[in-house]
Amino acid sequence: MGWFTHVPKEPRAERGFARVVVPLAFVAAGYGAYRIAHATDDAPAIAFKNHLLYGALLFLAIFYGALLLLLPLARAIFAGELPTELSTKGPRYPERELISSRIASEELGARIDEVAEKLDKQAKLSSHNALTAAEAVADLAGDLESLKKKVDEQGQRIDAR
Repeated sequence: MGWFTHVPKEPRAERGFARVVVPLAFVAAGYGAYRIAHATDDAPAIAFKNHLLYGALLFLAIFYGALLLLLPLARAIFAGELPTELSTKGPRYPERELISSRIASEELGARIDEVAEKLDKQAKLSSHNALTAAEAVADLAGDLESLKKKVDEQGQRIDAR
């Protein structure tokens, strides 16, 4: 499933494509708008019968239309993402941060599980060490008690002489 949600760290190919295609689309839109506006005898009423304004409107329509089609196509080819929405504000994509934060949370969950396993092992080892230390203290207490008895016996022998 990772190939489906793969997010490139730096979309260099996409940026390179945009750096080449946007100026080419700009020039092509200008040339196309000039050719269409120049070939038209009467400019439409929306341009107030002005050929220059008609050319500018054509330029905007061609350039924006090219960007609206070519840049999502480039992102689909290079990043494997299709827009979730096409509007007058431009294409809208799923948030890359959401995908990367989901991946990061999955990695964090795996690390938490690993740390929990290590803590369980350490707790078992600590319990074993605590039992060993308690037995050693009990043995030491017994040894001290027997040593105290021997010292008391030696002290009584010395007092008896």
